[in-house]
Amino acid sequence: MKVLIVAEELLIAMSLAAELELAGHQVLGPCASADEALRSLDGRHVDLALIDAALHAPLSGSELATMLHAECDIPTLLLTRDPAAAYTHVIGALGAITLPFDPADISASIEAAAVVLRGGKPISPPGSLQLF
Repeated sequence: MKVLIVAEELLIAMSLAAELELAGHQVLGPCASADEALRSLDGRHVDLALIDAALHAPLSGSELATMLHAECDIPTLLLTRDPAAAYTHVIGALGAITLPFDPADISASIEAAAVVLRGGKPISPPGSLQLF
């Protein structure tokens, strides 16, 4: 799966990228802002975006997730400390990964998202993943 990572905190972004690459996924980014993410896409296809819900101007994480869903048909998992609050502010997100996350859960979270994208229901999503 090709995954776009957008997170302001470099440590979180690099940890996500490393875990995903170890699991055999392709990573675009990590990007530190919505602008950087939009520039990096530039016609490239991604299957899923991991977006920090706490992104700041010019677009918040929820605004970026909504835009990617509406304009590019890219599903999103939000990275957030408060999944319930993230859910109320975004359209098109599949769910949220609760911060801080267990690195071991990241690959399983992506696989659970892939099952949902194929129209299925994951058997047991990891503890840090909340599907909407």
